[in-house]
Amino acid sequence: MVQIEEDAHHVRCIISPNHSISWRQLRVCIFVFALVSLTIAGFWALQGAWVIVPFAGLEVAVVYVFLRKVSARVHAAEVLEFDAERISLVWGQGRPQGHLAENRDNATLECWHPHHDWSPPRLMLRASRQCRQIAQHCNKQDCEAVLILWRAQSLPVVYHGETHIHPHPDFDKQE
Repeated sequence: MVQIEEDAHHVRCIISPNHSISWRQLRVCIFVFALVSLTIAGFWALQGAWVIVPFAGLEVAVVYVFLRKVSARVHAAEVLEFDAERISLVWGQGRPQGHLAENRDNATLECWHPHHDWSPPRLMLRASRQCRQIAQHCNKQDCEAVLILWRAQSLPVVYHGETHIHPHPDFDKQE
């Protein structure tokens, strides 16, 4: 998701992956999954197959760990700011974890075209001695919105590669 805030001297672009579930809702899903899994394991334990219980617990723990990791990643954000003299990028999950700032003259956005037309382009912010990939977990439309915003700021864009596989006209009809 790309949110753009503008005023007379400043443009702020907040870039975050699309997500449809909050951590609270995800915890409810994990709880329901754990309840079903442990109920089934409890039934089999009462039937004498007690060896299933530790595996059910391990299964719930693995699901929790991976869903927690995914949830943290989709709640990450990047804030790209432009003013008359500088460009800054701040990224993090819940709090700032990194910062890149540079004069406008020294900043370039590199765009690698995807191999397939359905994929988003890869965007890399290069600023003199630093570089950082931006919008890497975003969809194609969000990456294109960042690219349009960058060009609207009259900043240089360097393109690499080309898209080799384009949509088939009969298969990919847009209505």
